[in-house]
Amino acid sequence: MIKLSHPERDRNTELDKLYDDVFRLLGFSEEAKILLDEIRKEKARYFRDQLSLLKKAVEGIDADVINKALMYCLERRMYSATLLKKRLNISILKKKKK
Repeated sequence: MIKLSHPERDRNTELDKLYDDVFRLLGFSEEAKILLDEIRKEKARYFRDQLSLLKKAVEGIDADVINKALMYCLERRMYSATLLKKRLNISILKKKKK
C-alpha cells in the first residue's frame, strides 16, 4: 500500500479552521460548542467528515431554525451531523407549512 504524505500540510490548522467555520455558522452558542465537542469525542475518526456535513447542512439556513434543531438534538443527546441535518429538514418543512 502506498501512503500519500504531505508534510507541508498542517492538518490541525485545516481542521481548526473548519471547526471555527461551523461554530460560526451554528451561531457561536454554548450549545453549538457542546454539540461540536461531543461529536469530536464520539466520532473522532470521522470528525472532519462530520464538520463538512454540518457546514453544508446549515449554510443559508435561518438562525432560529438552526437553534431549534440544535436544542432538539442536545436535549436528546443526539450528537451527529446526520441527525442534526435531519432535524433541520423537519424544522424547515414545519416552518413552510405555517
